[in-house]
Amino acid sequence: MTTLKQISDKIAINFESQKIITQDKVSIYSYGVELVLSAFIGLSGVLVIAAILNDLPECLMFLLAFIPLRLWAGGYHAESHLTCFLCFGFMYMCSYSLSLVIPMCYLSFTIIGTSLISTLIIILFAPVAHPNKRLTAEKTERNRRRSLMFTVAILVFASLVITYRAVIPTWIFRFFLGEFFAVSSLVAGMIKNNRRNTNEKNQSGHAQI
Repeated sequence: MTTLKQISDKIAINFESQKIITQDKVSIYSYGVELVLSAFIGLSGVLVIAAILNDLPECLMFLLAFIPLRLWAGGYHAESHLTCFLCFGFMYMCSYSLSLVIPMCYLSFTIIGTSLISTLIIILFAPVAHPNKRLTAEKTERNRRRSLMFTVAILVFASLVITYRAVIPTWIFRFFLGEFFAVSSLVAGMIKNNRRNTNEKNQSGHAQI
């Protein structure tokens, strides 16, 4: 079975053979193509599920908040493309389920509560990078600034929504759930990084002994 890595390698090698890129850039382009393909497959899969559930507008609102914040604030990185897709699908299905079970009378409290928590977490911890893909100081500051501005804007939006809307539509609620699950991914990524650092320190200590 052909993997995304193999497909990406073939595309990058083809670019090199056509003199679009040089040989020393093949591995870099292969990795970039692999990320794009993985993101496309994951996004397409979730949209197909949303279409089946007749949830496409709500799903798009979820993605509208989730994707920018996930890109700028960072978060959990799965060990495989399949695990990544399953995690993404799980978060979408959780947002779908929550929109069905939370009573309308509690939506205002949920929106302002999740938005406040998300903003606080972004202030304290964003961005969270993958240990093997360290960000430069400039990019770290840029991503932090963008993610903070984005969450503050959402917090202002949340305040306006609960002030001026007596009834909150599901599609608006799903936008705030997109923010919440993006920040949840950040927390999960931070926990994973801390565990990895702890394990590496323990292994280093055992090696010295």
